[in-house]
Amino acid sequence: MNLARAIGLASLTLAASLSLPAQATYQFSGHARAHAVTTYPVPGLGGTDNQDIDLLNQPGATQLQALDSFASTAHGSATARLLGRIGLLKAYAASDYAYCCSGGVTVQDGYADGTAELRFYDEVLVQGAGLAAGTPVRYRLDLRLDGTVSSPNFEIGGRYSADAIAEARLRDVSSGAAVSLHWDARNQATGVFSLTLDTTVGHTLAIDGMLYAGTYVAAGARVARSAEVDFYHSAGYRLAPSVAGLNTLGASGYDFATAVPEPGTWALMLGGVALGALRQAGRSCRQGGRVVRRVVRRGPAWLRRGVIAGCLLLGLPLVAQAGRAQVGASLGTWANGDLQDAQVSGSRWRDGLLQHSVVVTSTPFNDAAAASLREDTAPVSDSARVVLQGRAGLRQPGVPEALAFAGSTEVSSDLLAGRLGLRFDTTHVAYAAPGGGVREAYVAAYPFAELFETFELVYPIARAEPVHVALSLRIDGQVDGNTGANGRIGGVQAYLQLAGADTGESHPMLDPVWRSEQDVAGAVLGYAGMLNNGGCSVARGLCSGFVSLYAALDLRGRVLASGAIEAQPGAPMALDFGAQLSLTVSPGVTLLRIGGVDSPLPAVAWASAVPEPGAAWLWLLGLPVLAGVRRMRRR
Repeated sequence: MNLARAIGLASLTLAASLSLPAQATYQFSGHARAHAVTTYPVPGLGGTDNQDIDLLNQPGATQLQALDSFASTAHGSATARLLGRIGLLKAYAASDYAYCCSGGVTVQDGYADGTAELRFYDEVLVQGAGLAAGTPVRYRLDLRLDGTVSSPNFEIGGRYSADAIAEARLRDVSSGAAVSLHWDARNQATGVFSLTLDTTVGHTLAIDGMLYAGTYVAAGARVARSAEVDFYHSAGYRLAPSVAGLNTLGASGYDFATAVPEPGTWALMLGGVALGALRQAGRSCRQGGRVVRRVVRRGPAWLRRGVIAGCLLLGLPLVAQAGRAQVGASLGTWANGDLQDAQVSGSRWRDGLLQHSVVVTSTPFNDAAAASLREDTAPVSDSARVVLQGRAGLRQPGVPEALAFAGSTEVSSDLLAGRLGLRFDTTHVAYAAPGGGVREAYVAAYPFAELFETFELVYPIARAEPVHVALSLRIDGQVDGNTGANGRIGGVQAYLQLAGADTGESHPMLDPVWRSEQDVAGAVLGYAGMLNNGGCSVARGLCSGFVSLYAALDLRGRVLASGAIEAQPGAPMALDFGAQLSLTVSPGVTLLRIGGVDSPLPAVAWASAVPEPGAAWLWLLGLPVLAGVRRMRRR
């Protein structure tokens, strides 16, 4: 068993052996550890960054908590990062370390490892739906997982590993019956997994969740110089009872019936849809509906203030989350031989302003270079962009000149234009090794671009026709090369989601809806349906509902031997893709981008209502009238 695997399993075993205090009803805990050390020629260089959080019966357990650990030495570094709360767990780990040897001689030794682990526990009382105590019912716990593990993910001998593990358990505290799930990225694909448990009204259910990410790279590793486990899109836990109206609210105050809408790193904020759900309940604020009261008592502060202010000022709970443009990319020089003069550089921008630049170069002890940039932390952003480029040379025995290779990637997201862009290119070099086999090198990258937005749809209360909503994404792109010389074929994947309208679609949000490994001209993806029933205000004479949308592009490789989809793309290749969003609604409906209570944002050209019949003629008729008024004013 390799060292990273042993460290990870030891951590899991320890956490599993810890029993909750007798009075515990809910808990969230997390641990992030980054460790990098040099053992030769000077032992003990480096450091460790340990960070922990443990919230037992504290309100913060239902609010997002973050830990970020980093450690480095002259030859390598490690990162461990986590973000989570009850019902939602995210973990990220990365490690890199320089190769130990040059010309068959050990010049340095050491290793780097990063581990991130999160856990939560909550209890749900089985009650509601008008059922009497003792009535048999059933609950289903869904676990949604999405993430990537760098490939290869292990090396025989324990010098290299990358792994992710998730767990879920649903237990009847009253009867002792339980069902559980253990998931391992090494032998299972991501997706949605379910547990089902029969219980009885009056009993108490316990829900446990865990997510772990770990990486380990030693100086002697041959398969790769860096490892990454990115499960910052996971894991979401959802509880579904067999009878509508049964309780899903935990002792913490978190409602496990709430679907967790995270995609990648990137995710869809459904603040507007949450308010739409309130309106579907058919209760206005003045009626003091049960759902509204629960939000006011237990919801986060911004939502409580929004519901109250909306009720008082407008007669409707008008709250929505402003949209965001987000991008990110990781890029590095990859080789299974010795490199020279490796360098990776890049920058990231938000709303047209440079935020950060980075330059990473190789050293005598670290012949590779890699960097990662993400622009996805701002609460509001109209545009985001990341550019990374890398180059290096693959050394050949007995040959003075190295085989040069280079690559770059650029991703962009423009919320106001409704446009996504993704570009990547890399060359590929290789030679036959004297002892057999092939030594190869190229630039590897994982870029993504995404955006999300929430709209309020307002229409007259007298409207009899349903409101139709249509979302489309048009994709154009070019691909050159993509021959699969490195055993992979690169492909661009698209993600698209529309919430708040009955589209009839039920695919998991984190699953791509489209993939292409060749040129594309005008491919159109889309969803259409009727707006879910909203709420109305007689005082305003208006009704409204909310829709939220998410769109993204990313680049992933398809392994030719197995067909598996992985983060590492094909080489050599060059691709350039763009995607354009369009949102249309029925005539007579007003689209509003809301940044807060009664705070409309500027409209975007890609979202509009279909013109009313005859509207164009009325507009043309108005032009000469306006001209006549101006002439009269001049006189």
